[in-house]
Amino acid sequence: MDEKIPNPDKSRTDDPLPPLPLTHGYFPDLRSDGCVYVDKTDIIRHLLTDHAHKAIFLSRPRRFGKTLLISTIESILQGREDLFQGLDICNPNPRFIWKKSHVIRLNFAESSQSGKGFDESLVADLRTTAKRLGVSLSSATSKDAVRELIDVLYDSYGDIQLRSNGKPVVINGDVVYADHDKVSVLIDESDFPLLANYNNPRKLESVQSTLSEFYTALKTARDKGLLEFIIVTGITRFKELLADSGMNILYDITFESPYAQICGFSVDEINSTLKKYLEEAFDVRKSNPGMKSYSSADELFIDLKEWYDGYSWDGVMEVLNPYSVLNFLSEKRFTRYWYRTGAPGFLRQLDIRNIDYFKIYAKNTVSEDVVSDEDIVKISAPTALLMTGYLSVSKIDDSRDVEGIINYHLTIPNKEVKISFAEDHLIDRLYPGASSSKREAASIIGLYEKFGASMSVLDVDSASSIFSSILSGFPWEHIKTEERFFQHELSRALKFVDGELLEEPSTGDGRADFSIKLRTNPVLVMEVKYNKTKGLIEEQTKGLESNHQDNGTADTVKGRPADAVDVTMDPPITPISHKPLPDDGKPSEPDSSKKAGSSQENIQVKKCHARGIQSAFNQIYNKKYAVKYLWQDFKVYAVAISIVDRTSVRIDFREVTDGDWCRVPRPSPLSPAIGSDGSGSSWLGQPAVSSERHPQW
Repeated sequence: MDEKIPNPDKSRTDDPLPPLPLTHGYFPDLRSDGCVYVDKTDIIRHLLTDHAHKAIFLSRPRRFGKTLLISTIESILQGREDLFQGLDICNPNPRFIWKKSHVIRLNFAESSQSGKGFDESLVADLRTTAKRLGVSLSSATSKDAVRELIDVLYDSYGDIQLRSNGKPVVINGDVVYADHDKVSVLIDESDFPLLANYNNPRKLESVQSTLSEFYTALKTARDKGLLEFIIVTGITRFKELLADSGMNILYDITFESPYAQICGFSVDEINSTLKKYLEEAFDVRKSNPGMKSYSSADELFIDLKEWYDGYSWDGVMEVLNPYSVLNFLSEKRFTRYWYRTGAPGFLRQLDIRNIDYFKIYAKNTVSEDVVSDEDIVKISAPTALLMTGYLSVSKIDDSRDVEGIINYHLTIPNKEVKISFAEDHLIDRLYPGASSSKREAASIIGLYEKFGASMSVLDVDSASSIFSSILSGFPWEHIKTEERFFQHELSRALKFVDGELLEEPSTGDGRADFSIKLRTNPVLVMEVKYNKTKGLIEEQTKGLESNHQDNGTADTVKGRPADAVDVTMDPPITPISHKPLPDDGKPSEPDSSKKAGSSQENIQVKKCHARGIQSAFNQIYNKKYAVKYLWQDFKVYAVAISIVDRTSVRIDFREVTDGDWCRVPRPSPLSPAIGSDGSGSSWLGQPAVSSERHPQW
């Protein structure tokens, strides 16, 4: 959850640092105000000079610095060399050739909020832009207006002063005129009008038509040699604008490695540019008893990375969320800065109940076709979640599969997104209305966090109890009495484990349900088994028969889906304390001295759990699900998860060796130093059982 601490002490006056650019999206103001700037000009120089295409599209989530990037490029194209002194682009090797050109800079978010039709609003925006550039327009449509503006600027490049934000451009005290005839067009928030009308088909169709004609006009101007450079940014590029319009001139650099860090802050950039701010945050927190303190600024940086790092678009180079980092350095506390202002609202308009989260978050591999499947009407969940910042690319398989398709491996990038996803989607989906109550939402998220903390140290008894509580809170309409349903829900909970959810390696017999590499390095190979007791099966059967007699159909149980059984239909379940299975794999006899365990229902539950646990262990072992990790010299644990009658959960684990199971009683919950010669050594070092029962790997 967000860090709950008092307001930080901002009384430091010694050696004040340059202000942080918290509200600056306009590069000239940022430089004139003396704000710190994380230098991206070397990457921009490469984009402007070395890239073969001069019409570029870039996708990044909101609040990732796209507007500042556009403004920086504008200043470079206008030849404002004085603003860039001390930055990489002014280095002599390689020397950048400065030109003074007219630049048309548009923001489609501003063109979509006037209450008028989009074409009318875009025309008004173009006229305002033209006025700021020192010219006037007479055209009545956006496609004609942008043509007219380009033509006027191109034909009068030596006669019209360069202007930016309505003010004349001044370099070294002199008002500047364009010395280069070609014009550049920079467009920010290109997809805003589409997303704003996502649920309004009539307006959406009108916006699509206007944009198609507008980009066709840009393509015509480019073909005539009037345009020097075009860059369009947004969350995502929708394919309606690709095939049938001028938008197909744009080359998408979203996933290209040279531009992977063009937005966001790399670790090296923070160390070189923002290190003093991090040290200041360390000093403030150390002197404030209400804040978690650290032994060093480097230790604080580890938590900063955990909260805000992990964004990647090429599967190799990562960046931290710039908005969250800057706000943390200002406020000195950890909370969800980006989520509260940058998370796009249109995600809430998607039918999230139909999204296959298990495939996205557990299997986390999608093809390039899925990632580029950007149909505004039928946008896929992976595309929406990746482009909006809820997912990141952890790896790209550019070797292509047997069908010639590149696969993208996706993951949740960091703690801020993990918690925000739970609040924004998980709660709304599973607990309708709960998000309206902050206390209730926090309680639900707290269960998932506690589950993750327990599994991170293999405290499986606590994890079993917590996951049982999570399942017990589900509305009946979301429950399906099938194994895949519980795999879905476990995949969500496992995102709160302190580790990395791995792609499960395939074997000749399939793959494990989940594989997790804990931060402390051991790997957990997990298998889920679901069983019903005889009592539940009989109740479901009777319900089906009764409903069939009453309604002539067996599709529902008492008016509800056959695979959605209400919690109230289940026999009462008493949490089961863990007892290791005997070596023969058969369940122990129930303790007759315990009243809670004397019922026939609980005997059935225990038997089902025993079968489920043993079946999961056997499957992991006999199908060699863990062999890949053993070869990589990881300490590996097989984790068996048994779920009985929808809400009773039992979890057990065993170490996997290159020979057999260690079948002695497992220890108490392991310390965070799991796998070391600590609390688990007395168990891990015991001899294995006979190889006649479990063959060698």
